[in-house]
Amino acid sequence: MPIDKKKNCLNLIRLIAATQVFVGHVIPAFSLTLPWPLEWLFKVLFVFEGVPVFFCLSGFLLWDSIERTPTFKGYLKKRVFRLYPELWAGVILNCICMLILFWDSIEWISFILFQFTQGSIVQFWTPDSLRGYATGTPNGPLWTICVLIQAYVALWFFRKFLHKKGLKRWIITLVLTTLINLLRPMLVSVLPSFLYSLSFYVFISHIWLFLVGAFVSEYFDKIIVYLKRFWWLALIVSQVAMYTGFDYGTYGTIKSLFLGIGVIGLGYALPRINVKYDVSYGIYIYHMIVVNVMVALGCRENIIWLFVSYAVSLVLATISYFTVGSISRRLRKKATMDPQNQIAATN
Repeated sequence: MPIDKKKNCLNLIRLIAATQVFVGHVIPAFSLTLPWPLEWLFKVLFVFEGVPVFFCLSGFLLWDSIERTPTFKGYLKKRVFRLYPELWAGVILNCICMLILFWDSIEWISFILFQFTQGSIVQFWTPDSLRGYATGTPNGPLWTICVLIQAYVALWFFRKFLHKKGLKRWIITLVLTTLINLLRPMLVSVLPSFLYSLSFYVFISHIWLFLVGAFVSEYFDKIIVYLKRFWWLALIVSQVAMYTGFDYGTYGTIKSLFLGIGVIGLGYALPRINVKYDVSYGIYIYHMIVVNVMVALGCRENIIWLFVSYAVSLVLATISYFTVGSISRRLRKKATMDPQNQIAATN
């Protein structure tokens, strides 16, 4: 029987991936030494490495979203409304926290410029004047927003180039974009350090992983039956590539490839364990705000702070989902029903 594309546990997988990102940031921020039960639990959690999972799932889910939104303008509106309302709420909250806890050390020009870049598309930049605040990175994880925006635009054009154009074109595109990912580390000895670091935040370094998800979406009916059956094998291969060091490229090409297709397969193998509300984006936005506040207040070297910070981040993410996120979803729905889109859909 055909598999319903809407019946999956991808919300749960995204929540797990966001939790992995959280744990990866909290342990060094709080200078924690984990007891062995938690250490082993987190090793299992780290199988679901957040950034590769989010990039691959974004490509998988957006591929169909593009089809449902015939105009580029409508598509961009949906993407902006998906990312920015909750992002801006996080930027405002972070700004307030820094004003309270870091007031005496603020250099106002760089501080104001930082708030602007955090709410636009240059989230990876942190001025030196703010390195003295808490962990030194007021909200470092937001660099992915910059990549996501670029990849969202690129995927629109990739779909025009690849959708229903045959397997050969897909294979060539995937090979070429993956080669870019593999070759990027070699540029470290060629490019100035600034340009090499900047290349990490350009979509072309990561687009291959979005396209892996898009490829699974394009050939869903033919592929998913195998991914459902062998998702566990894909995750094992991913971990073998990581622990043996037999890998190369940003985030490890073999590891990320098999992780991406593995979590999609898992999502359809266990659809009944899904969570209804996707608060993963909120956790991604708010967790470092919480962690920085706690570090600034001296909360370190105690495992209890890990659980407190996660609970607070989850509460903020949930509140955001039902308030700002609700507005965001209404705006996206309105963008989908835009008169231009309706006219385009009937032509």
